[in-house]
Amino acid sequence: MLKKNKTILFQVILILFALFHLISIQAQESSYALNAPCREFGNYSTLEEIKKAKLKNDPTKILVKTVKGNQIEVPATDAYDAIKIADEKDFGNFMKTYESICGKGIKPPFYYSIPFVVELETQKCVGESKRFKRSSVLKSEFWRSKAEQLSISICYNTRNAIPNNPLALPEPLDSKCPDFGILSIKKEDLNKFKLNSDSGKIWIRAANGKFLAVRNDQATEAFKISNDDELFYYYVNFAMVCGERVPPHFDVIPYLETESTEGCIRHADKSNPRAEAECYEKTNENFLNDKFKKK
Repeated sequence: MLKKNKTILFQVILILFALFHLISIQAQESSYALNAPCREFGNYSTLEEIKKAKLKNDPTKILVKTVKGNQIEVPATDAYDAIKIADEKDFGNFMKTYESICGKGIKPPFYYSIPFVVELETQKCVGESKRFKRSSVLKSEFWRSKAEQLSISICYNTRNAIPNNPLALPEPLDSKCPDFGILSIKKEDLNKFKLNSDSGKIWIRAANGKFLAVRNDQATEAFKISNDDELFYYYVNFAMVCGERVPPHFDVIPYLETESTEGCIRHADKSNPRAEAECYEKTNENFLNDKFKKK
């Protein structure tokens, strides 16, 4: 009988110990799970809610509800400090957390405002600028080098535009390649894509899915080009947005039409025997290969 009582007592002690352990764990953990929308997680501004979700046994972590309804523990700083991430390790950890909450392959809306991503995308952009060195469109090494330099400056202009527009980058304008340059957009509609940091630039989505800050007139005013500098500037922008090729509307840009070989014949001053030759000389200084001039 005594032996039986000891067995029962031992079982009771085990049950009580298990209950005590379970209660202890529950007491240590947060009873509140943060339910931050995926569009805000990483830049969640309600710090009081984050504090409520902190684990009692580890205040560096919080309990978060995922889109599937599960509750997981994640670093507390991932909820509100992602916009400051500047190194690869922290970025990798944050994206792992974000995807575990919001789904595999999902990016936060402020992804391209994260400092690490900004620098990474800038370096990729600069690297891609080297393609102008191998250009089959540009006429000489001089113009290829100049195009590379201009492309790099556009990369850095894009990078510099982002810190002054954190989390407030406008929805990018669809470049609608190859019509970039002759898009039919009202001025008031174009304003929706302007950057806060520079009202002279708009935020645009390139054909490859990347984003660029380009001058307002580049998307819509190709037909207003009036000199070689403007033509060159537009061509480089077009190449960065749509890929390096000759825009299909190049041959109907009024400036190219009058400055081309055919333009020299049509518009040269007939009273000046040197006029046509001088026009050819000027035309030959153009940055494009002859085959791309309107014949």
